[in-house]
Amino acid sequence: MNSPVRNPRNPRVRSGGLTGFTLIELLVVVGIIAVLMSILIPALGRAREQAKDVQCKNNESQLYKACLIFSVGNNDRLPRGAKVWETAASDNQIEFTTAWAMLGDAKPGQADLDHGAIWPIIGNSRQLRQALIMCPSDQTGQDQVRYNGLQYVPQRNMSYSFNSHITDDDYTDPASGKVLLRGIRIGRVKRAAQKIMIWEELAPNDAWCSNPITGSDDFPSGRHGRRKTGTIANGTRETSGQANHCFFDGHVEPINPQEIYNNRSYYEPLTESE
Repeated sequence: MNSPVRNPRNPRVRSGGLTGFTLIELLVVVGIIAVLMSILIPALGRAREQAKDVQCKNNESQLYKACLIFSVGNNDRLPRGAKVWETAASDNQIEFTTAWAMLGDAKPGQADLDHGAIWPIIGNSRQLRQALIMCPSDQTGQDQVRYNGLQYVPQRNMSYSFNSHITDDDYTDPASGKVLLRGIRIGRVKRAAQKIMIWEELAPNDAWCSNPITGSDDFPSGRHGRRKTGTIANGTRETSGQANHCFFDGHVEPINPQEIYNNRSYYEPLTESE
């Protein structure tokens, strides 16, 4: 039986064709692929986070527009953020005066997806409502609710809250004589482009964000940008990264948490009377 004839110009070529790569050549190819993967994987991760950041900004923009639509039919008054104990069962005004109701003290961080002033504007889909109030970068197990101490709430379903000063202008309905706890008229907000209306909180226990500088639980997040923080210990503020915040003029802006702690004019006063 005749043995195959080697090509003198290329030792891998026999009369039947190529026999394959040498071990060294295969190792070189594997090395090149590994280098490319080390370059591409971080880039893909950054692109994925950028897409989540864009979605977060869009969520706040849609919430802002829904609040404006609500104000058109309510004497220009905005819906306000509900406190953690304010549920649809606690007051029959809640779902007509707050952007959304909460599920109560026993369930901090859980928004009521069925009762709220803006839900009819957003639409009937609970899935859509849920997606709108949850930042896609939010990790509920990492950013833990602060309410009477640190609480792990795996069912936390919201990332956003409202400036508590929206509520500072409660009024009496002349028809019913009842005090209605809707928010201020948006036209009363001074320097609207400099005042935060919708916060991206670290781990909101409700839709009411009150005085981050002096408070103990309503802290701005830093989950976007170059975040350095893992799970936050009880009472600890986040100072790295950025969070998206929607202002009273409708623009959404990323801000480092420390900037807010250094400058309370981001959220107060809203009106000249405060």
